[in-house]
Amino acid sequence: MLKDKTDNMIVYIIGFLIIIFSGGIWPYFYGKYFEIIYIAVAMVILLVLIKDYLLDTFKLLIPVGFVIAYLSFELVFYSESFDGYTYFLRNLILLFLVALFLYKKKVSILTCLTKVLYHYNYICFILYIIIFILNINIPHNIVQNSGFNVNTYTSYMNLSYYHQIVYISDKLFIRNNGIFYEPCYLGMYISLFLVNELFYRDKIRLIAVIVACFNLFTTMSTTALIFVVAIFLVKFYTLKFDNRLIKLLKNIFIPIITFACGVVAIYIYISKVQGFGKLSYGIRQEDFLLGLKLFKERIIAGWGFDNLNAIIFLESSDLRGNGLGSNWGSSNGLTLLMYQGGLYFLMVYVTGIYYYFKDLYLKNKIGSLILLSWLILFLISEPIQYNRLIIFFVVYGILIRYYDVFKNRAEKMYFS
Repeated sequence: MLKDKTDNMIVYIIGFLIIIFSGGIWPYFYGKYFEIIYIAVAMVILLVLIKDYLLDTFKLLIPVGFVIAYLSFELVFYSESFDGYTYFLRNLILLFLVALFLYKKKVSILTCLTKVLYHYNYICFILYIIIFILNINIPHNIVQNSGFNVNTYTSYMNLSYYHQIVYISDKLFIRNNGIFYEPCYLGMYISLFLVNELFYRDKIRLIAVIVACFNLFTTMSTTALIFVVAIFLVKFYTLKFDNRLIKLLKNIFIPIITFACGVVAIYIYISKVQGFGKLSYGIRQEDFLLGLKLFKERIIAGWGFDNLNAIIFLESSDLRGNGLGSNWGSSNGLTLLMYQGGLYFLMVYVTGIYYYFKDLYLKNKIGSLILLSWLILFLISEPIQYNRLIIFFVVYGILIRYYDVFKNRAEKMYFS
């Protein structure tokens, strides 16, 4: 529990920036300004750490130095990606500072992120209702992002962006992007918010959960919808009742509800694969297979940090005769990480994530498994392997291991 208002504000800003830099659309338009804010916040955090935890701040140089030295050796293999790789290392250093700050303030990653998601959940809901349900005309303009894949968006006061229109039963449907690059990212964060509500809070905020479910449905993200159906089932199954009759009814209805939810999930999946999601799933399947093929060819060192040339070459020469269009690159963050970095680079991720969830498992077994499932599922379905959200989990895990082994303290990470 943060008592200091300044610390609480810093936690909000940290959560906001990590979310924005991990799937948000704003950096495509205002990237320089957000980078300045990000670095400024990191410097403020450094000053706070030096003021309150001087010794711990200097001791942080040990794990940071080790990880940077280990990864810098990979520059031998990544000579063509020097600028991008050094930018990644800079973010890694800044996130170590952020992780230490949250560690000392006894604030979990989930707390940091869901503080922001809780409020945006309502903003997103209200805007969608106003714009697309009530059809109220509010100021908007047409914008295009910069980057590898250029999309055209309708921006509503920079608080909601929309660019995907689908037809369901001959009815036009606007997929909800929120402030994110694509609807799937909003689905990813709404799913994370629901994981926190269902498995990490003592008291579920029912209205917030209902609003989140509405927002999730408007994304039409199959991955997020199926995941949330599954975690609601798990939550229902783990509920404990003292009344014998209720226990009996629970045992009777759990198989029925599970079957019904399974049928709904399969229906959603088939409808999307055979309908407007056919192209998306074809590309995802191809990305997975091509990524594994490249990984097997250079399993140790990989093809180079953020190197898309290898997979684009295969896409253009091998399988693009299957009607999948010209969506170059890859949607699979896990196979991207595997084939670009090889086992050498991958070990840093595996180590950090392993120790993070090992520590979390001791405090919340079911919650830790659900959160790990969320992380793996969206890493497989989206190219989020280098964004700050994933790196945050990695450095947090390394920091936990450092405190456990090298500092030999009884102090453990606190998860609210």
